[in-house]
Amino acid sequence: MKQKGIAQFIGTFIMIGCVLIFLFYRTVDNNRKSEEAKKGKLTEYDKLAEYDYVGDYPKTVKEVMKLHCRYLKYLLGNDPDKLPEDEQVEALCISMRNLYDLRLLDKNSEANNISNLKNEIAAYKEEGLKIIGFDMPESSQVRYATQNNIETAEVDLTVNMKVKGITATKEETYLLAKDALGRWKILTWELKASNINTTEQ
Repeated sequence: MKQKGIAQFIGTFIMIGCVLIFLFYRTVDNNRKSEEAKKGKLTEYDKLAEYDYVGDYPKTVKEVMKLHCRYLKYLLGNDPDKLPEDEQVEALCISMRNLYDLRLLDKNSEANNISNLKNEIAAYKEEGLKIIGFDMPESSQVRYATQNNIETAEVDLTVNMKVKGITATKEETYLLAKDALGRWKILTWELKASNINTTEQ
């Protein structure tokens, strides 16, 4: 009789445990689906402003450059009458600085960075200029080197633009360096060449 009571107790305990485990996993699954649905509704601005640099930092030079270009496309890729508001520019500039090397950040304060970006956006608006895309090099075209025990990578990027219906391009070279955590960070960039195609589109 006593053994029967123990068996019933153990059976009840196991059943309750199974129910709790089931409820736990269902809650986790529902939360995951909710997060996925939320992410699916996020705008490009939301995704860039809230990018998770701690858990999802780009793993390669090319991925860093792709993310950087997404910021530039959002900030400088709209028609002159649809440029982002000042608050958006500030938020995206602060977020984008996570891609910069500490040495670049030291020379370029947050306030100066925001001010320069706003001036660049204003210049694009005045000139009727907008970015329409980027030509990214193949991974094999990234030039790696080691300088003073610091790993670096050099990347050539083509920026495709439109100026009042006329296509234009500019060639830029980016230099990235690996930080102490092994993440590729943008150190410098410079304009190499520019070209205007007089064919209207």
